[in-house]
Amino acid sequence: MMIAAALPTVGASYRALEDHGLPKIKTAITGSTTLMTMLAVGLALSAVHQLVWGFSLLLYTPYKTMGALRCFIVSGCAHVCQTAAVAGPKRLSSDTYSVLNLALAIDSAVQLATTYRFGFPGWGTGVPVTLHCIGLFSALGAWIVGKTYKK
Repeated sequence: MMIAAALPTVGASYRALEDHGLPKIKTAITGSTTLMTMLAVGLALSAVHQLVWGFSLLLYTPYKTMGALRCFIVSGCAHVCQTAAVAGPKRLSSDTYSVLNLALAIDSAVQLATTYRFGFPGWGTGVPVTLHCIGLFSALGAWIVGKTYKK
């Protein structure tokens, strides 16, 4: 119920931020292929997942700092990598996006291992594990596409 009430507020806040210079979320994929579409969607899901996971940690656990970092740093990194995936393999081939995608892959692997080992208080393991796997495979896929791109 709280999520349904919060969605219009988040939408209105985002529109206000867009009016003041926040970049728009890019969804038109250059040189659209199935692989690039899957990577872009996976990285977008990863960005949203990091926000939700981070806010859960921030609000409901003693891990406030980790939650804040996940909300503002890791989700931002996933969003940047998603916009690079939308732009195409040429953009993903730059060293910056290679490092960011590798960092996201390592982070997702650590989250997956931690969730598998310790679980998350109040949550089953199904949804977080699936989203961690999506983040891991999307980031690794984007890293591989960037590394194999021929200029």
